[in-house]
Amino acid sequence: MAQAQPQPTVLLREQIVAAALGLVEESGLDGVTMRSLARRLGYSPASLYMHFRGKEELLRAVAAEKAGSLLECVQTLVRDVPPSEGLRAFANQILGFARDAHAFDRLIFDETPGSPFGSDEEALRTRLYETLATIVRRAIEARAVRPADPELAAAVAWGELRGLARLVRPNGPDPAPARAVAAGKPETLAEAWAERWLLAA
Repeated sequence: MAQAQPQPTVLLREQIVAAALGLVEESGLDGVTMRSLARRLGYSPASLYMHFRGKEELLRAVAAEKAGSLLECVQTLVRDVPPSEGLRAFANQILGFARDAHAFDRLIFDETPGSPFGSDEEALRTRLYETLATIVRRAIEARAVRPADPELAAAVAWGELRGLARLVRPNGPDPAPARAVAAGKPETLAEAWAERWLLAA
């Protein structure tokens, strides 16, 4: 009987990340362990440690993968649209992601003890921010929003959206009345946020 050929290292690493993505979707961040992941893949836990030093490093790779997908989706949505529509599209995507993929939203945007952000996630988050900053600058230039310093306006817009994203996620730390208003309503919140920025036509 011929022996199975070992899988390429790169492919195996991709398989591990893909399986971890599925495990986070099914069980949340707390449901991911190296043992449960190895069981899902049909490997021994020791084989996973050949590619990741531990759960924290693995979750950083998962965060980078998911953040890359979010960035690609956002950039596609806001490409070649008027600034006002770009603001709405960006907000809808960010808030919808926080509701529908809240475990990944936490993983990408909330640094937790023992799991500091890695350079890959940091670069992707920066590119998300730069995408919003470009939309805000274009909106100011088109006089679709009030005149303001573009860099300051972008920082404020980002802070507002991340605050709203935290409200949209279930079981967050914010006051219950605010979470009750925001629960399950990313589109409504995105529209309210955009309307506060946009000047009347």
